[in-house]
Amino acid sequence: MYKKLMGIILGLILLSIVFIEANLFAEIPASYYNFGKSYVSEFGHIKIFNNNLNWVCVLFYSMNTESENVLNVEKNVEQSEIPKTLGEKIRSKKGCYNASLSPGLIPGIYIGYGWITSDSSSYIKENIIVLHANAIRVVRTAGISITVNNFKNLDRKGFFTTVNLGCDYVASLAYVGLLPNVTAGGGYSFKISKNSFFHISMDFGIKMFISNIKLSLIINGR
Repeated sequence: MYKKLMGIILGLILLSIVFIEANLFAEIPASYYNFGKSYVSEFGHIKIFNNNLNWVCVLFYSMNTESENVLNVEKNVEQSEIPKTLGEKIRSKKGCYNASLSPGLIPGIYIGYGWITSDSSSYIKENIIVLHANAIRVVRTAGISITVNNFKNLDRKGFFTTVNLGCDYVASLAYVGLLPNVTAGGGYSFKISKNSFFHISMDFGIKMFISNIKLSLIINGR
């Protein structure tokens, strides 16, 4: 009796399992299930695949964007720092011509050629190699020097300082020979056209005569 009862119970259980499986598989098309394994609809597969693909794309895009931004920032920093140092000095070099008259104690003429440099955003220099000749009765001088005019503005207008270093040949009744020409002074600059300037300057120092006044025309070269 006991064995018959257990057989009936097991039979009902198996029948229930078969009924449940039959109903379950009947609700799902054959292409969407796999016997004995978990199943997901084709729509679910596509959705999960797309979500994963989108997540990977977003992650890759974010990483790539961050890397590109870092590289761009470093590149911009490097490029923004270069022009203010050596690159700025090289790019700012430009030739200039000089012609001057001296109506002082020993009248004379000066001619020269030089270059314009800028070491910062607010200072600019005229560096000019000058040949000169001065004469009055029994005193004659001729020489070569380098003159540096320093401006505190890039327009090269207004007040400026000047230094001069060179050597002169002097011929007079009292002395014939070489004398140093080392002076310092200042002046005022007028811009008379786009590429030309007029300087009035005075210097003091070690030379044949202690002081001198010069009227100079500076023309920018190409």
